[in-house]
Amino acid sequence: LAVLCTVLLGHNEGLAQDGEVLDQIVASVDGKIILKSDVDAMVAGAVQQGQPFSPELWSLALDQIVDQKVLLSHAEQDTNVVLTDEQITGEVDQRVQQITQRAGGEDRLIEIYGKGSDEIKTEIRSEVRDQLMVQSFQRMKLTGLKVTPTEVRQWFSKIPADSLPELPTI
Repeated sequence: LAVLCTVLLGHNEGLAQDGEVLDQIVASVDGKIILKSDVDAMVAGAVQQGQPFSPELWSLALDQIVDQKVLLSHAEQDTNVVLTDEQITGEVDQRVQQITQRAGGEDRLIEIYGKGSDEIKTEIRSEVRDQLMVQSFQRMKLTGLKVTPTEVRQWFSKIPADSLPELPTI
């Protein structure tokens, strides 16, 4: 499977009527676009959890989203990955129930987000479906995989040190 992944910075911008840029396509994986706002949202979540903002954090977020899209592409083409509507609906219901509880109830949810739980369910359904597809694909591929620490060290020892990515500090 050849997954097309291209980075398209600055050329595909959504413009408001007054010429203001609304969003940008920053990458495309197998025909699925990744918007700058999607990466910004992931970065904002990391910053809320205490990570300092940096260009490297933004790049890492983009890499993670691209990786997820690549996995999703593989999962969608794998006929062994099957999800039912009941599985998706159950997960969506569970997530929205948690959001509603954290908000302090349906009325508070509407006050905070400007929409009720039914609207939120509709909005997150495809994202939840994609996440469940990726999880199912990963679980299917990794089940029964056994790797020892020695095998990991041997594998990494074959890679030149300057080719290994830098790990972020925690």
